[in-house]
Amino acid sequence: MALRIKTKYRTKGPKTIEDRASVVAANVWKIAQEMLRRMEVDGYALGQDRQVNAMLTEFMAFLMQIADRLVYGHLSEEERSRFINAGPATCTHRARQYDGVRGGGRLRPTFY
Repeated sequence: MALRIKTKYRTKGPKTIEDRASVVAANVWKIAQEMLRRMEVDGYALGQDRQVNAMLTEFMAFLMQIADRLVYGHLSEEERSRFINAGPATCTHRARQYDGVRGGGRLRPTFY
């Protein structure tokens, strides 16, 4: 099963650190969802929505740490801080997606 992630921009021109962080956030969300889907296919009982939410949060935190390690040394400390602290973009994207899947929005505060 293949996973399609965003690797190119539709618009030309320079991209800010925040633009790049939003792309990483979208890809992190897709990868975390795919990890859960594959666990379900392999027979793992994922449990209630709160457990699924907690697992998504952990997967995303792990993937953001990997992203941080990948940019370390390629960006200045200030740029790297802006990149990683654009994590609210990750939170917002994730919360929006989770709201669409589960409905409500009552779990959003637990991610921040």
